Amino acid sequence: MWRRWEIDLPAAEDFAVPKATIESILGVSTTVEERRQGSWLEHQQDDEGRISLRRLCAWTPARPDDGQTLERLRDSLGPALAGALRSSIEDAVDWARDWQEQHQPQTLAPFYLRAPFHPPSSDPDLYDIILEPGQAFGLGDHPSTRLMLLALADLDLSGLSVFDLGTGSGILAFAAARLGAREVFAADIDARALESAQHNAILNDLDDRCHFAPGAAAAFPRKFDLILVNIVDELLILILAELFPHLESGGQALLGGIRDKAAAEVEKALCALKMPFQTVRTADGFRVLKCPKPN
Repeated sequence: MWRRWEIDLPAAEDFAVPKATIESILGVSTTVEERRQGSWLEHQQDDEGRISLRRLCAWTPARPDDGQTLERLRDSLGPALAGALRSSIEDAVDWARDWQEQHQPQTLAPFYLRAPFHPPSSDPDLYDIILEPGQAFGLGDHPSTRLMLLALADLDLSGLSVFDLGTGSGILAFAAARLGAREVFAADIDARALESAQHNAILNDLDDRCHFAPGAAAAFPRKFDLILVNIVDELLILILAELFPHLESGGQALLGGIRDKAAAEVEKALCALKMPFQTVRTADGFRVLKCPKPN
């Protein structure tokens, strides 16, 4: 059986944060449906052609702990949005087929992102990354994940030690390993995400090179040449101070999940820590900052 999750938001409201929150907790992408004159799917216009509401929708395999997940989502969304969140059980056969159709392979050079039920790419120049859909955030279809992958591909990772904080599906950890990192460590506070990442590591035959642990910045008491963080910008600001002590002098951090409208706040926090930074990738309202730690 499959569970449908949905939340209605006024069209004029910024839904980037609730979208990121839902996708992070459920580990899947959301779709956006627009309501015009009472119809969600036909996109009929009202008399003035305006959109009144947007509905964020997601589908996950039905689980015994879905009730707890619903409460966690409502707590994270806050009282203003909690009441608008709904979930329901949908037909298993139809949604299973639709679910697989939604997760087609993606080429994001030099990476080829696919589910285990898709064959590998025939292009020898692409790095194959296998991700089980519906388990954790980071399937390559969110702008922040794509930007982080592209920013990562711009770097020379040969022989580096890498730490991926908030690993989700493990996608950035696997990308770093494919790009030649000597060792990759990854952490997440979400037990389900961590389980997903470990499962995906086995699918990618990287379970001997990628090491996982529960927790945040202190999950591994050591320093790294490169730190990767792709989380909601509000949370990113809160953890920056505990993040950089784990970065080697001369190393660098890639910070993603930063909305353009929140960039000034993130940069202000970096300035307070005397960390240099530069914007290296931008698209679809998000950006990635690179922070080199002075020697």
